[in-house]
Amino acid sequence: MSHGRRRSRRLSENALIQTTCPRLRAARVMTAAAICAALFGAKAAAQQEVTLMGLGAAPLEAPRAIPSPKRVALQADTLRQLSTIPGPASTPTPHRRPGLGASTAQWSASTAQETLSGGAAPLGLATAALDGAKVGETTTTDGLRPAAGASAALIETGAIPARFEDRPATSATLSFAPPEAETSIAATNVNATTEIADAVGGETPSPMRPRSGATGFALIDLDSRTVVERLAADTSFIPASVAKAPTSLYALETLGPDFTFETLLIIDGEIENGVLKGDLYLRADGDPTLDTSDLGVLARDLSMAGVSRVEGAFYYDAGDWLQREAINPLQPRHAAYNPPLSGLNLNFNRVLFEWKREKSGQYNVAMQAHAARRSVLAQTVLARVNSELPGDTPFRYSAVSPTLEMWEVARGALGKRGRRWLPVKRPALYAAATFRTLAEEYGVSMPEPSRKSAPGAGSGARLVARHASKPLSNILRGMLKYSTNLTAETVGLAASARRGLSPLSVDGSAQMMSSWLVERYGAIAGDGASLKNHSGLDPKSRMTPREAAHLMAQVGADNLQFDVFHQLLPKHGLRGLSGAEVRAKTGTMYYGRGLAGYLSCDAGARYAFAIFTSDIQRRQQFDATLDPEKEEKPKGGTQWLRTAKAIEKKLLKGWSNKYCT
Repeated sequence: MSHGRRRSRRLSENALIQTTCPRLRAARVMTAAAICAALFGAKAAAQQEVTLMGLGAAPLEAPRAIPSPKRVALQADTLRQLSTIPGPASTPTPHRRPGLGASTAQWSASTAQETLSGGAAPLGLATAALDGAKVGETTTTDGLRPAAGASAALIETGAIPARFEDRPATSATLSFAPPEAETSIAATNVNATTEIADAVGGETPSPMRPRSGATGFALIDLDSRTVVERLAADTSFIPASVAKAPTSLYALETLGPDFTFETLLIIDGEIENGVLKGDLYLRADGDPTLDTSDLGVLARDLSMAGVSRVEGAFYYDAGDWLQREAINPLQPRHAAYNPPLSGLNLNFNRVLFEWKREKSGQYNVAMQAHAARRSVLAQTVLARVNSELPGDTPFRYSAVSPTLEMWEVARGALGKRGRRWLPVKRPALYAAATFRTLAEEYGVSMPEPSRKSAPGAGSGARLVARHASKPLSNILRGMLKYSTNLTAETVGLAASARRGLSPLSVDGSAQMMSSWLVERYGAIAGDGASLKNHSGLDPKSRMTPREAAHLMAQVGADNLQFDVFHQLLPKHGLRGLSGAEVRAKTGTMYYGRGLAGYLSCDAGARYAFAIFTSDIQRRQQFDATLDPEKEEKPKGGTQWLRTAKAIEKKLLKGWSNKYCT
């Protein structure tokens, strides 16, 4: 290829990236370019599950390959919207949010946001496509350069609750006979190379060999009910978010695929000339997908019901749900993938922090209650730039008052402009205050929110508006695709509540689900699974390849259940499969990688499988020194993950060649 043609192609690729992610300086955003390219189907799209963070931004499994041109267009449109910061907004309307161009006085007067001087490196770029039912959201910055000690923390997901008990099943189950002897990967794959054999159990150094740790797998033929391939099948590994698959099954059977979460507006009093002579209640039952747009519809419905002012009190009711500041208190406190738990959730219990440096050197900063279709300024969460925070502690949280939270951000971590997600520690109050702001945009005034249980039946109170979530099957599809930890914990807790668990707790719900797994699918052979919660955000969780594959196989033996569950699992976008499709749940964290699901051949054969790669010792060493207040990244962790993924691909390609052609 001539120099001119090479230069032309580079210019074309750069144009695509710059159009998609404006203001990114190419010399500093190789990973940003990969994300942008992945959204539009370029070669970099092969880098699956890329979650880009400059300083530990919300690490969640990123969306897979875009399935259609329409989806690409939607992603592009969303990216352009999020990359564009509007000018000042004089009077907020129901469909317009204030922009970062507003003056410091406007920010302070309306939301108590602080604007301070600062400079230097930007915080980073984050992708967070969190709701499978909505267009993925992508946030960007320009001039990416991590501050000293900054890290791009990998996805911290994965675990099932409690333990699979080693006891006989209480219901009839199928048995799956093991092969006579373990099979090496070289024997498994018709076209396997010695590199793959080395990668799992060999002693010869190889580029495909894990940097540390071990790999195990199990492959079960659903027609013959036999384990046809296995290696270290009864060894415990870190399952990571593979554990969300059992959580989905637990919720589906307990709640049903058509189950919906409801958020209600209840009035206790009469409406006279537009004035509610009584109290207003915002009541929730745990909807993990409730967002600002949904609250906006409730606010509109309140206005349409004839209410222009609430004379009494405005209360929010989060029910009897577990209130917890983080899913895993040992994980980084500022990580958006580690949000709090509550009965009243909003925007996955995150707030969008935005900043822009003016020519004067001062910063305009804002906290947005942001959703794909609507955003308003957060009223209970503040941001402040702090020049005294060190580079390895880019964020510091404090509770300013019973109604205000504060995130201080290191001055040295901010560049010219950018945005990223931060968790909200008081999600119920955050949601209620956001609803009040939206109601004011529709001409309804009300007092500040406070917490109180809504009146029950027979009290004379009545329903004025209702929001129902999408069906559980849709929610689970999004959870399995984007690995949202909040969703997993919430649907698991909801299922346990339906089964009578009270009071709700993560440990108690985990144990209840574990017992259900044993009763429903039978005792699972192996040296024991240790299952800590519903989301998998716990590196102490353990599972064996045989256990995971056995569970998938038992589901596959039930044709009706298989048809539902199989379609919820995301397609594994792996090129080079011969006459086969893979639907599976991934799991990823530092030194823990898993993949479990189904290999379906075009000719009709079906297989359940599980592949795990873990280095438990290095993970334990990392956890022993992890400081939740700091940004930390183990050396070599990213390369370790790449190797683990490469092993998965080799295995799946080999199996498809052997069993599907």
